[in-house]
Amino acid sequence: MTPLRSWRGRIAIGVLLGIAAALVWLRREASIATTPAAPSESGITNDESRWALPPAVISSEAEKSRPVVPRDIGTRSLDPARDDADRQFVIRHSSFVIPNVPFVSQAPFRIWDLPYKEFCEEASVFTIHLWKQGKRTPPADELDRSLKDIQEWETANLRTWEDTTAEETARVLREKFGHVSTKVVRNVTIKQIKAELDAGRPVIVPAAGRELSSPYYRPPGPLYHMLVIIGYDDAAREFITNDVGTNTKGAGFRFTYDDLYGAIGDWDIARGAPDTLQKVMIVLE
Repeated sequence: MTPLRSWRGRIAIGVLLGIAAALVWLRREASIATTPAAPSESGITNDESRWALPPAVISSEAEKSRPVVPRDIGTRSLDPARDDADRQFVIRHSSFVIPNVPFVSQAPFRIWDLPYKEFCEEASVFTIHLWKQGKRTPPADELDRSLKDIQEWETANLRTWEDTTAEETARVLREKFGHVSTKVVRNVTIKQIKAELDAGRPVIVPAAGRELSSPYYRPPGPLYHMLVIIGYDDAAREFITNDVGTNTKGAGFRFTYDDLYGAIGDWDIARGAPDTLQKVMIVLE
């Protein structure tokens, strides 16, 4: 074989190999182009323009669910942020206590005779008033004057100062202290009470006192009682309260959901006793 023919043969073989390699590459590219991309874990298509949206909007559009904003106890905002779609964030807690709710005892000098043993409504109202004003519990002598001032107003403006109904008690907050947004919510559930607490609002509840399990009540306990709920603990299934019917031990005192909710009942004037079928709460919006 002459050198010329050998050189031409090598060129032909090279050309054939190049053509074969090109065909293999073209088949591979065609396969990639026609194979659907695997979906991402979030279920969002690979459209880069969608990633310009905030993650909350992407999640909402893709999964039709609201994002949960984790919050530490007592540090949450009372005005939840909103995403670009104006969807309010859902705020959930397993345990939550409203910060800076003062503890008020209905017996400032630890004297449990009249009128102090009947001052649970006055002390509960004054707790909410102090909290709304951002004030702390005053010294005993000043607190004593404040409770008696409420008693005097009730005597002049209500049916009685003793054993006031939820609506009568709400009037003290509205008319004496000027908290006009105070309202009584009826037929309340545990879920509704917790919703008020999540919104940063402590709750006053009337109750059949002798159905409450507190070691700090003098037996047989008060026939009718009011106290302030300031938080809850889902893990323990307990409400956290500032129970005004103690000297000091009622600050942060816990009742089980079933115990406190079962005892909640508005005062029935005709019967002269609390009615636990009337589940009510007093809230200040």
